[in-house]
Amino acid sequence: MKYPREMMATMIVLMLTTLLSFSALADGSPYWIFFKDRGDIDTENLLAAKRTSAAEPKNLGRRAQLVAKRRLFTEIDLPVNEEYIEMLAPLVGRIRTISRYFNGVSVELDEAALPEIEALAFVREVRPVRGSTVTPAPDVEAGKSTAVESPEGWSYGASYDQLSMLHIHSLHNLGYRGEGLLIAVLDSGFDRLEHSAFDSLTVTNQWDFVEGDGDATGDDHGSKVLSIMAALKEGELIGAAPYAQYVLARTEDVEGEDTRVEEDYLVAGIEWADSLGVDVVNLSIGYNEFADGDSYEYEDLDGDTALSTIACDAAAERGMIVVTSAGNEGNKAWRYVTVPADGDSVIAVGAVGLDGYISSFSSFGPTADGRVKPDFVALGENVRVVNTTFSDTYTYGQGTSYAAPALAGGIALMLQANPNWDYGDLISAMRGNATAVGDEVRYGYGLVDMLKAAGLDEPEDVADGFKVYDPYPHPVVFSSVTPRIFFPVSIPKEGLRIALSIFDFNGVTVFRGDSEVIGSGELRDQDEALSWDGTNYSGEEVAPGVYFYSIELEKYGKHTGKILVMR
Repeated sequence: MKYPREMMATMIVLMLTTLLSFSALADGSPYWIFFKDRGDIDTENLLAAKRTSAAEPKNLGRRAQLVAKRRLFTEIDLPVNEEYIEMLAPLVGRIRTISRYFNGVSVELDEAALPEIEALAFVREVRPVRGSTVTPAPDVEAGKSTAVESPEGWSYGASYDQLSMLHIHSLHNLGYRGEGLLIAVLDSGFDRLEHSAFDSLTVTNQWDFVEGDGDATGDDHGSKVLSIMAALKEGELIGAAPYAQYVLARTEDVEGEDTRVEEDYLVAGIEWADSLGVDVVNLSIGYNEFADGDSYEYEDLDGDTALSTIACDAAAERGMIVVTSAGNEGNKAWRYVTVPADGDSVIAVGAVGLDGYISSFSSFGPTADGRVKPDFVALGENVRVVNTTFSDTYTYGQGTSYAAPALAGGIALMLQANPNWDYGDLISAMRGNATAVGDEVRYGYGLVDMLKAAGLDEPEDVADGFKVYDPYPHPVVFSSVTPRIFFPVSIPKEGLRIALSIFDFNGVTVFRGDSEVIGSGELRDQDEALSWDGTNYSGEEVAPGVYFYSIELEKYGKHTGKILVMR
């Protein structure tokens, strides 16, 4: 794992901030204190200077160029007034975080001090910091994945399914692996980064917002999430964006029996990622039920109530792509998506199994104001991740926490291919190239073909002049409207015989089309392309699930691929 020199400068700044913020002993309950204004700061002139100047050196990169070009600076880019913080310090036990987005601070205080704090002329509002309980996904029996080797030589091993379901492996084949992109992962800790799967990992910055230091360890959940994006171990685990650079932030405190995850740390982490010029952030985090009983209600899922949601939307307005897990509440009393998944500009990801069906634990939509949530789905069962218990081994994870990072990594590849895209460009492309595999209340817009969404196409040369294109529609939901799935090809010359075979997940042949003599050229239209109607040799409908296909052309070899059948 590599740590560039730039990381040291940022760590020193954060440590100095921490020394000032933690000058008093922790004491009391956590509260937000919001200020009425920015004090004597000349707001208009400062913003005008930002809008006319180039991006700050620490923000150089794809996103910073977008921000500078489009003059996205607003008042929340200005600092919090230091004099206000100094005046508060004697009245609180500890200053936890400082938020420019909300123009305030989160503190720990004795509630007896509340009247005196609320009476301060510069204080607008005092509000408790919400702290939630962590809800993991239920255990799901681990299944098998098929080891697949890419045309470029990468052997994906058991991680093939989580990438191929979104066509991320096809982006790899075209040379997009995350180079030049900066991805932030906000989670509960990043233990065991010495795992060999992280040998190629580059971390530019890391910070622990819970403890206030530069060591983001503390739990292994973040390591497993990170491995879905950043791992690079042939035959074992290939991440979605292994050549991107990463920023790691511990924003969740999961120690002790009363596990609490507090939103102010997430807000601080989002603002930090913004300041570093991060392109994509993954949040395998969600809040709904809080340890102190002050929980969100369904009506709060409007995109404008939860502070974590507001912060994520603010970051998105500044060009950051925010991806979050939808939540693991689908089979619980709450059942709906958790915050900040309700954000207008937050991409929420639900979980499906290998068969393409929604996982029972995956949280529902829509939002309280009727918007589609989750936005998309990805594999969230039997997801290949690093095993941090035993050295250099691997295991499987369950939950929307493990669905989100594959999509986040794939988005980084899409931005690599389209460096001028902003959120609007990205979300339009993804929605336009997503297959609705079920009710949008559970599936959102469905599974994204990230290759096509990136504006790319990958005809694969199996032999000179023999090309096989992606089957369509895919995933396929056989019905009277969609009676067949088509397999377009390009044939180099006339008089050749071609055959289509379909195999189930165990390798048993369920269908083999009669070989026939065909002409040359591209066979893409439905009246020319090879096709299958979803039945076996007996004419019976096959069960839903993952199937493999083989297209064999006389004298030119064979191409194999995978399809997902829905019912």
